[in-house]
Amino acid sequence: MTIQILNIPDTRQELATWLDRQLVDLHLAQLVAELDYVAEDLNPPDFDVDSLDEILSGRRDAVLESGLRVLDYEQCAALLTCPALLLELQELVLIHGGRYWQRLLESDAPAPQQVEKASRKSEPKSAPVLLEPVKSASSSRNYASWIVAVATLVIVVSAGVWYRAPDLPPVNQVVEEDPPKQTAEADSTMIASTWGFDNPAGFDDSQTPSQYLNQLAEMASAWFNKRPESAEDLKVRLAQFRHGCETLLEAPHVALAPEDREWLRERCRTWAEKIETHHAAVESDNVLAVREEADETINRLINALRMKATEVA
Repeated sequence: MTIQILNIPDTRQELATWLDRQLVDLHLAQLVAELDYVAEDLNPPDFDVDSLDEILSGRRDAVLESGLRVLDYEQCAALLTCPALLLELQELVLIHGGRYWQRLLESDAPAPQQVEKASRKSEPKSAPVLLEPVKSASSSRNYASWIVAVATLVIVVSAGVWYRAPDLPPVNQVVEEDPPKQTAEADSTMIASTWGFDNPAGFDDSQTPSQYLNQLAEMASAWFNKRPESAEDLKVRLAQFRHGCETLLEAPHVALAPEDREWLRERCRTWAEKIETHHAAVESDNVLAVREEADETINRLINALRMKATEVA
């Protein structure tokens, strides 16, 4: 098993880029769980942050557009001492993030430190990578705190507290579908279909919560089975997906805990609004440009479901 906390970069310059990749990684929940064990050791005595907005300090839109590199080191380091806020930030960038985050999601490039991590496998375990301490008095961190933190984590893991994410299929893996018969107007806001969240084989409440959410992600990925190029075909495809969102909202989701059902419905309302925005834009914008924007929205939807599945596993 890989201990995520051992991969925290040892330089200021790399921390923001590394955190960006963690935010779009399926194993963020594991990193958060590890940081939870050591958060008290990392917080300086006068450290007190109540919200993500407090850390971002008015740079929310810049982060959504360009990533955490727009923050200073102290702000990035503060996220490590408040690990629950990493999950909140992940949700924010998956729903509202710009093209920077979409490119990061689609990138096949290895995550930062991956090469270094491989080379460190032959090194003694007593030489972990340590986060460079912050020099300012308000948020200083020292090497001793990180040594204690990492040592604590290693002991816990050695005792048998392991974090394990399920094996997940690729985000855009698709299943062949029978084309539904179109009986509604092409300009309708919603059109019933037999794919996506309208797939009659979906919503298997006998599954575990993680399996259920991954199944929903797989259902959503059916969007990529067809690539409409005309305005009429794209409007139909979007209207079908929007109808599926309504089906998702109305489903009981008994496989999920109550708080996870509410999370899913809240996210679905946001996704439905974005699909409606894309549907309305077909008439005035370039068809392929609108399709690309819809692709980004649905990829974020799929990734949000995958990551939530990892969190509840």
